[in-house]
Amino acid sequence: MSKSNKAQAIDNISVLKKEMTKSVTGKSFIHYELGNDPEGVLHIRITVNTGGGYFSKEFVRFDAIYKELDRIGDQQVTSYHLKPLYEGKSVNTPAFLLAAMKNEGLLVPHPEKARCYAKTDPSDFIKAIQALADKPTTGNNKPEPKPKAKLAKAA
Repeated sequence: MSKSNKAQAIDNISVLKKEMTKSVTGKSFIHYELGNDPEGVLHIRITVNTGGGYFSKEFVRFDAIYKELDRIGDQQVTSYHLKPLYEGKSVNTPAFLLAAMKNEGLLVPHPEKARCYAKTDPSDFIKAIQALADKPTTGNNKPEPKPKAKLAKAA
């Protein structure tokens, strides 16, 4: 995996949405942000864990997430499959990312396998994020259009 697909510190992300959800174990709450970079590529990062466990606050591109999920095909998803996104980072972060994706409807509990998840069609999620990206924001009382949200194609 190239360096650009891993978690990375990015200062110029326009945050489109901030959310909170329970961790996959239900023992804590995590907060996360969704945002676009200047090219309009969608990113996500974990910002808070109320349980006190360490995690990476770096943004991850959604296309990198889907590249990892595409590698497993139709298999059930666990946080293990998201681990390559955070090489050298906290082992908690992939599970927190999984919880955020579940909260966004991108993963659902697997019907046959406990503690595993199934991928869903991301179309509704992309439409909802695109609607957020299309709304102008006010900074110094000037409306600024957000870059369009997109899941860039993995190289």
